[in-house]
Amino acid sequence: MSELIPPPVEITGAATNDKVIVTGALTAGGGIKVILSGYVPVLNDTFDIADAGSTAGAPSFDFTAAALTAGLDWDTSQFATNGTGLPSRPDKCR
Repeated sequence: MSELIPPPVEITGAATNDKVIVTGALTAGGGIKVILSGYVPVLNDTFDIADAGSTAGAPSFDFTAAALTAGLDWDTSQFATNGTGLPSRPDKCR
């Protein structure tokens, strides 16, 4: 049995990125790699990386190819609720 490995989520501009769309329930349990292509996100940019009827599980995120400017870190605390990730200050990340 082969394991489904999602392609990386590529961010190319403000609110411009790849997205996983599921018409039913999304069970997120693997890894999601995020890459930046010629764009550096700024504080409070929001990237909708998954749309689903419901979401269960907690994926791990690989941001090694999505480095942010000094003082920012990725916040994925709302992924299970609305499928988003956004740059935030480290003290605000959960």
